[in-house]
Amino acid sequence: MILEGRGVQWSIRERRRFLGRAHSKEVLQGIDLGIHRGEIVGLQGPSGIGKTTLGMCMLKLLPGGSGTILWDGEDVSTWPERRLRPLRRKFQVLLQSPYAMLTPFMTVRQHLEETLRLLMDVRRPGPSDWGPLVDELNLAPVLDSMPGALSGGEARRVGLARVMLCKPEFLFADEPDAGLDPPRRMALAHRLRQMAAEGMAILVVTHDDPTLQRVSDRLYRLDRGTLEQVAGEHR
Repeated sequence: MILEGRGVQWSIRERRRFLGRAHSKEVLQGIDLGIHRGEIVGLQGPSGIGKTTLGMCMLKLLPGGSGTILWDGEDVSTWPERRLRPLRRKFQVLLQSPYAMLTPFMTVRQHLEETLRLLMDVRRPGPSDWGPLVDELNLAPVLDSMPGALSGGEARRVGLARVMLCKPEFLFADEPDAGLDPPRRMALAHRLRQMAAEGMAILVVTHDDPTLQRVSDRLYRLDRGTLEQVAGEHR
């Protein structure tokens, strides 16, 4: 199992509108979830219910949670960020907002170069390192564009390219198909299945139920802080 959460909890402090008193709202209530290499786990549920929170907690990117988090069988629950940093390349996230993954003053080409140089130790990255991926994602026309000039779909594909260049073992894809037209959603679903077939473990969140049903080996629903499996073989 590449990623596992045991008893994952996370709460938020809220103030009651009329009384002005703060109280804790439990967003995640002791959730158990494990993901194996080569499988896609889908996560559905209403907006704001905590789907992104669960993924970020399991990736140790959200403070304040509790429970046990295992990366590749090793308990990293109490590891400081400096100890986690060498493993970050293996555990990647595709953010819901594509522009949040991009630096405003760097071209698409520079983003690809930076990813290869800083995360993959490629000293002098060039087109030979990213060419097939750029062709696959149709990014050649925007290689020299700044993020502000990209459409939402183009920015999302750039973010996906950066993730794929890292060759992660686990990917948390948060609304990866948001803003994509039906043909590109189908293409994305096919690509996710292909990545899983190559051994990657994927946790995917989307409001598009047909996409989840098409790509997921197991499908869960998050509601009121608890997780229920709704499709796929129990593991």
